Amino acid sequence: MSANQVPVLTPPAEITEKSLEELGAVLAPHLDAEGPGIVLDLEAVQFINSAGLGSLVQAGMRLDHEGRRLTFARPNKTIERMLKLVGLDSKMPMFRTIEEASASLGSPAASQGS
Repeated sequence: MSANQVPVLTPPAEITEKSLEELGAVLAPHLDAEGPGIVLDLEAVQFINSAGLGSLVQAGMRLDHEGRRLTFARPNKTIERMLKLVGLDSKMPMFRTIEEASASLGSPAASQGS
């Protein structure tokens, strides 16, 4: 993947304290990489608890501190509503497609990763 491509990552279906290690393994290699940010494909995500939200906030803040951004793609209605209720959509925008999320970062999507 070139530095101008945006990684598209697939988190666990449930983002909870039990899956934080798995989420970290998905995100970690890309948090220190070059590029405009990360797209997190939420299509398969069915549940996020407070621990999961905290991890997403930490990742988003880390990227934001570096002038990069975490964006969400393809959340289902329940996940979208929850992210809006807690205000994450103001710092980490949501998009209906991976292409829209990648374009918001000014780069094409890289091949889907997990």
